[in-house]
Amino acid sequence: MNQREQLEKAIEVALLARDLIWEGWCQGALVRDALGDQIALSQAVGSKVPVYVCSAGALDVAISRVLGPQYEPSFYQVALDVWYEATGLGEMSMSFWNDAKERTQAEVADSWDKVAKELKERLNALEVSA
Repeated sequence: MNQREQLEKAIEVALLARDLIWEGWCQGALVRDALGDQIALSQAVGSKVPVYVCSAGALDVAISRVLGPQYEPSFYQVALDVWYEATGLGEMSMSFWNDAKERTQAEVADSWDKVAKELKERLNALEVSA
């Protein structure tokens, strides 16, 4: 996959992560089912029923749905690095941020919009330089 394709896939992942947050958001677990019980990520990836995800869970599920379950682990790290850069949260853990008592679903979804925007800017810059 070349750099352009990687950026396009990363944008798709960020937008799917945002959509997953809007479909159902949770705190205190990566993924929960409709009853609020914690479930394995593998159950969420292929699920046809709504699942509830935290920000990190949304990233995991989105990457697996877009790239397949055997994705390159470095892709996850790159996506995470862009999330930190786009949100300006520095060293704060994504999970700690997501689980903060005052955090809202809208803030978490918005963080993925920021990531998509940053990635689109990188894609545009790549195209301009080509």
